Amino acid sequence: MESKNSTKIGTRSREQRKLKSLTLSEVAERTGLSKGHLSRFERGEKTLSMASLLRLSEVLNVTVGALCDGPHSKETQSILICRKSERQTDQQVHSAEGLNFAMLNRGVQDANHQAMVIHIPPNSDLTEPAHHAGRELLFLLSGALQIDVNGETAWLDSGDYVEFDGALPHVLKSGDMACDALLIVLMA
Repeated sequence: MESKNSTKIGTRSREQRKLKSLTLSEVAERTGLSKGHLSRFERGEKTLSMASLLRLSEVLNVTVGALCDGPHSKETQSILICRKSERQTDQQVHSAEGLNFAMLNRGVQDANHQAMVIHIPPNSDLTEPAHHAGRELLFLLSGALQIDVNGETAWLDSGDYVEFDGALPHVLKSGDMACDALLIVLMA
């Protein structure tokens, strides 16, 4: 069973799907996810990887942040500040390998990007490549990370930056130490 926050993300996803008059089958086809997994996600029983959540947000035409936290009033906020002490790791947004994502621009509906901090545990080896719309920008804050983008492999050290088309299959692998990175996905 997933957390209370997980149920909220799934519920917001279902609400957005219904607002757009999309069936579960249509969303499954457009995202490449199974109808059963999406249904369990909407009920808060299953999780989605960040790549899958990015594809879902694209189909629903909302940001991942809006799904995670709901809309914030733009009239009362001219700037968005995400304090470290207030940042939440989204329990419904992770992979089986233990990656954690903390959205930085959660709740902003009309953003043209998704900003997050990702934590990758030691010896993490993602076997299934991720892919999603948009351009991915990754700045390694700590640790060392191997990245494979469409068959091209490189090692990144703390302070290194990489940028690539998110639609290309990509895999991240950590070494003996955990890594933290700033990840921004620019939406088309």
